[in-house]
Amino acid sequence: QMPTIGVDFKIRTIEVDTKDVRLQIWDTAGQERFKTITSAYYKGSQGIIVTYDITDRTSFTQVIEWMNEVEKNADCLMAKMLIGNKKDLDSQREVSYEEGKELADTYNIKFMETSAKESLNVEESFIAMAKDIKDQVSLLTRPQDSRRSRKLTGKTNKIEKDSKNRCC
Repeated sequence: QMPTIGVDFKIRTIEVDTKDVRLQIWDTAGQERFKTITSAYYKGSQGIIVTYDITDRTSFTQVIEWMNEVEKNADCLMAKMLIGNKKDLDSQREVSYEEGKELADTYNIKFMETSAKESLNVEESFIAMAKDIKDQVSLLTRPQDSRRSRKLTGKTNKIEKDSKNRCC
């Protein structure tokens, strides 16, 4: 189980389709004081998981702020995932599964609920992220797709939300 106090940094290698994917994981625990630091790390990153506590409505509403930071600072093609954590505390839930899924759908990203305490879907979420990153890298580095890669890199898919255009 990863600590969530301060900035925690881990390296993890996961095998996906017989290929090793090396994950460099930064955990800021959503603390406001790390926003200036984390914005620099979005550049060049290939994936991000934004996590909220299903027993804390405030942490869920802050997802929008964090996604705004991601969209402002990250590559549009970055793999993204939304995680609702503390599934083991279902009886104290303040955010429904449907609300989390709807928000993830708004951003066109994957959604999963986990329990770090019970190790429920934690490994699966990292494997899903690693697979998305591997697939993205494979798509962008295939020689026969070099023209397409250049087009994809410059392309932005936009969704309309709160009267703002947002990337991806």
